[in-house]
Amino acid sequence: MAEIRPVSIIFIKFPDIRKASSGKLHQMAEVSKLATPLVIKYEGLLYQIWMDDKATNMLICFGPYPTAHDDNPERSVQLAFEISALLKENSYENSIGISTGMAYCGILGNDVLRQHTVIGDVVNQSARISGVTLKDVICDQATYNATKKSVEFTFCRTS
Repeated sequence: MAEIRPVSIIFIKFPDIRKASSGKLHQMAEVSKLATPLVIKYEGLLYQIWMDDKATNMLICFGPYPTAHDDNPERSVQLAFEISALLKENSYENSIGISTGMAYCGILGNDVLRQHTVIGDVVNQSARISGVTLKDVICDQATYNATKKSVEFTFCRTS
């Protein structure tokens, strides 16, 4: 079950949901409730939701078993656009970064304590991309190259 495999990663930041309180935790649960049906629709994996001092973050993966498809980059872009629109309709400001590449997918730990994980530069890259600008979906070059025939892109310059 553990291997290096191609993945597409969606990293979503919610800058207005931070600093844990009962109201913010309720918002975190609401965001998860809104996103889950779309993740299921595209056969992705809602891997993690967590809160830190800067934002609430959501990590969605395509590629680890059982979410491996030949069109993972396209699924990730389509899902990102739909999730972004749905969240904005429900007044949740968000920014999304998408990256495609190779990552370790498998289990960390032992027979007593373990978890499934996705580790690699591609995960970190999607997190960095999500912080480029608020209110947009931005992808890396690999995702663009894999989807440019089926997705209409608007280009932005970043420094």
